[in-house]
This record gives sequence, structure tokens and C-alpha cells, in this order.
Amino acid sequence: MDIKEERIRILFGLKVRQFRIEKGLSQNELSRLCGLSVSYLNEIEKGKKYPKANKMIQLAGALDMTFEQLVTLKTTKELGLVGEVLNAPIWEELPLETFGLELGRIVELVAMAPNRANAFISTLIDILRRHSVTRAEFNMIAVRSYLELQGNYFEDIEVKAAEFLEVHALQDVPLYPEQLENILSEKFHYLVSPIDTIEYPELSALRSVYIPGTQRRLFLQPKLENHQRTFIFGRELGFASLNIAKRPFTFSWIKVTSFEEMLNNALASYFSGALILPEKKLAADIAGFLGRERWDSNLLVETMKKYTLSPETFLYRLTNLLPKHFGIDSLFFLRFNKEKGVDRFKMDKELHLARLHNPHSKASEDHFCRRWISLSVIKEIERTGTSDYVADAQVSIYPNGNRYFVFTIAKVTENPDVVSSYSIGLAWDKGLLARIGFSRDRNIRQVYVGESCESCPILDCKVRKAPPLHAMKRREIEQIEGGLARLAEDSAG
Repeated sequence: MDIKEERIRILFGLKVRQFRIEKGLSQNELSRLCGLSVSYLNEIEKGKKYPKANKMIQLAGALDMTFEQLVTLKTTKELGLVGEVLNAPIWEELPLETFGLELGRIVELVAMAPNRANAFISTLIDILRRHSVTRAEFNMIAVRSYLELQGNYFEDIEVKAAEFLEVHALQDVPLYPEQLENILSEKFHYLVSPIDTIEYPELSALRSVYIPGTQRRLFLQPKLENHQRTFIFGRELGFASLNIAKRPFTFSWIKVTSFEEMLNNALASYFSGALILPEKKLAADIAGFLGRERWDSNLLVETMKKYTLSPETFLYRLTNLLPKHFGIDSLFFLRFNKEKGVDRFKMDKELHLARLHNPHSKASEDHFCRRWISLSVIKEIERTGTSDYVADAQVSIYPNGNRYFVFTIAKVTENPDVVSSYSIGLAWDKGLLARIGFSRDRNIRQVYVGESCESCPILDCKVRKAPPLHAMKRREIEQIEGGLARLAEDSAG
């Protein structure tokens, strides 16, 4: 459907509704005056119908206004911000049907309480501007929200990946890049070549470049590790097998123009993960792991190595299967990066299922809590200089009472100056305790943590990097509130 035509219908319907209400008319009364049925008027006001000129003249006469006043695309003062919302470019990029939404329904809800809605929208726009949220960042947030709404599990892709493995006799794990490259070449007519970083030094930071055409070309960074090549080939097979045309052409992204491209990239990446870590085999291994009486970080790494050498691919794949197969759906996934010698951690990937969990990224420049296992394993790699995987786990206890069992794997990236950690956190509640065998393992550390140094109430923390400014402010407010309560009580007495 043409988004511009839809906007015109919606805006026209809102104006008819506003003018009718201003005249003190019900839909039944307007129906009698203009000769149009109540149901038809209702469809007009909801943006479902756009009447022909003769019917518009009848409406204009009944509302005691000119034809031009009714049909002009200019908005009234009350509908000004709603008009801005309707004309925002984001609606052209964000396919609302993906979320089961209709633009007309959203605007209808806004129109029911325009003053409050306008204040809310103004606040939202101001927040986005203040924090410099770009269109790409907004689309990324939307993609992440969509994945979370789906429980990060796509049964149709799981089925197609399983069929692909069976058809191509790829039941053994791990997969090797040569196997997938041969299929890309023979079945989908890809020509795979290395990126000539001498001729094109500006492309040296990219892992892959895809060039469409009759002869599909895929250029790869020559220094990629085998597990990285396997994932990229798997993702290309995802694009081809799922018949995805609208997609980003570089990895990492240089320019992604729409929500659809970002979502399609996520779905193709899901296909790749389902090839590398097949659902049935991995679910069986997870069941055995969760049933153990003792937590074993080494076994976690060994299980990963059975399929891949990528902690990110392995742990993120667990977020697909833990909810579906084990009923563990209150969880999060986080990726942290840190440059060696720079005391700043960057959280650049997160996923929250069931609800927003602790911790999560902030727009502020607060220091992440150094008690998090996700950060301490990175510091351990820096301290020891090891190039091997470092895995660990703890139960993190937050000031609000939330508890999470967090396990993480960290390793130096292909850039030797950057260390990354990948973590999964599971809500440490009765549901989880009943599902895992190691819930009573006393060797699992329980650590009190905060969201950030600035908001942490643990005043004697030995690893904090900034004073507890927000926590001190909260205590000041609590003291003032206590004083106000006493003042009110004394005044009443």
C-alpha cells in the first residue's frame, strides 16, 4: 500500500472527526445531515475510506465549512504534531505490519487524546534529539525489539536450515568453510575472492563485500579465521535460501538504509547460526549440561568448540533455544568490547527476552559496574596476557533484589588490541532453579553488583571508577521526603 495515500486518508479522517466534535455532533447526527451512513463515516474517520468529491461536498456542507477547508492537506493547530508524525520518514522504512500494527490505528489512538499524546510525542522526539539517536540506530532498536517479541526463535528458519543440512549431507559438526563455499559456488553461482587490501586499502576494515549480479561476487578479508568464514558463508546461504534480495552489501555495515535490510540481515544470520549449531544436536548437549550438579566453565568452552570457535555465535545461539526447549525465557545477551590500556568498556550488542533486565545499555557516560563477570573476565585476559578463552560465572545480585545467573566467555579478537566478552544472564528465580542441576552448587559466587558506579549504593566498593553520585542524590531525596513527612505530621498535630 502506498504510504502517502494512507497518510492522506488518515489525516482527512482525523480532520473530519475533529470538525464533527467541534460542532458537537455525534456520528449519527452527522449521518443525518450529510446523507452518508454511520458505518461509512466511521470508516472515513479511521482512515479506511477516502470519499469521492460529491460525498466530500455533502460532508463539507453538513459541517458548515467550504470544500477547500475540508480537503486541504494543511493541519489544524490541534493536529499539527500528529501531521508531523504522519509525515515522518520513519514510516516508510519501518514496516508496521511486521509488528502487527497499522499506522491508522496508531494515529487513531493519538487522536483520542491529542493534547496528552502531543506532549508525549514531543517528549519522545526531544529525547531522541538530545541523545542523537540516528535513523540507523532507531532501526536497530526496532529490529532488536522485533526479535525480542518473537522470543528470538523462528521455527520456519530452523526447518529450512535442518532441511539444508540434510539435503547437502552436512550432519557432522563442526562445519568447515570449504563445505559451505562449495555450495555457494555450485548451487548459487557465487565467485568468492579475497579483498585486495593493497589495491583497496580503504576496505581493509571490512570482513566481507557482496556485489550482486548474474555472477554474484563475495570478497572476503584474507585474514579471517575459519569460524568467521564459516559464519559469513552461512549467512550468504541464508540470503540465498530465504530468497532475500534487500540486504546490506558489506560486513561490518557501512550503510544500511532501512529497517527491512537490518531485519533481513538478522534473519540470514539466524540461518547461519542454525547451520553451524543444529537445533536438535545443540538442544541435547544443553540438556546434558544443565542437568549437571556442578557448574563447569571448562565444559562450557568444550561444548562451544564442538561446534564453533566463536563465543558470540555459540552463546547467541543459546538465546534461540533456551526459551523454546527449556522454558528459560527470562534472559539477556550482552557483548562488551575493551581496548587494551583504555579503562572504558563498550556494550555494543544486547538482547532482552521476557522483559528489560539488569544490566542494559545507557545513553549516559556512566561507568559500568566493575563487579560484573562480563568485565572481570576481560580484565583477567589483560592481566595474564593469555590468548586462550576465559570463561566464568556468578550470581549477580542487584540493589532492587533482581538476581541473575551470568556466564560469560571472553577472548582477544582478531584485533590484538581489543578484548571482547559475550555473556548470557538468566533470571535466578524458582523457575530457573527447578530447571538446572547446578542451582545448589555452592562454588558459584554470589556477588552484589550495581548498574553503574555512579548509581551504585555500595559505598565501600574497592573497584569503583567513579563516585556514587546518583545514589547520593537518591539518599538526599529520601532524606528530604522524610523531613517533609515529619513536617506534615507535626503541622497536623
